[in-house]
Amino acid sequence: MERIKVFIADDHTLFVQGLISLLESERYIELLGWVEDGQKALEMSLRLHPDILILDISMPKLNGLQVARRLKENSQVEIILLTVHKEMHYLKEAMNLDVKGYVLKEDAFEDLICAIKDVSEGKQYISPALKKSVEALMKLDYLSFQSCLTKREEEVLDLIAEGLTNKQIASELKISRRTVESHRAKIMRKFNLKTSAQLIKFALKKRWK
Repeated sequence: MERIKVFIADDHTLFVQGLISLLESERYIELLGWVEDGQKALEMSLRLHPDILILDISMPKLNGLQVARRLKENSQVEIILLTVHKEMHYLKEAMNLDVKGYVLKEDAFEDLICAIKDVSEGKQYISPALKKSVEALMKLDYLSFQSCLTKREEEVLDLIAEGLTNKQIASELKISRRTVESHRAKIMRKFNLKTSAQLIKFALKKRWK
């Protein structure tokens, strides 16, 4: 089994020493090192290319969310936020940045290994203690999402998620192909999507039943 390359960014030395002991006890994890501020975390991630970066949110120079935002544009590294913050706005921003892991520090020594395993397999991991917050957030996000789209835009997006072309969507909804293209463009503007690939990914992620 190929080892999972992990890097840590956290400014609490004693806490990090505990994490290092935990991670080094797992044979399938290769710990590349650690730094104590966000700027170094960004630099070392771009230099070392870890599979997973474990980030504290509250750090000097750049916080964990700022680092995640910059890496999203420049790197394929997956991120696990390791934090004391339980507030919903932190969790919402993390989800908007497509962060795959959100682990509370109080549960780190129970949850982190599971989080690393799940994230390395392309899954999402959020501390079980935040389950109710996640459910509330998803409900709010769903309502907010629906409220900013017209009914026709919802229909177009749903059909995009099903893999239909503009021509097929036009036929299905009995509208012109140009109208479909107009709806696609409006959806992309509303959610700051730049390419068709981003639109398809967004449609699949946001698809409702």
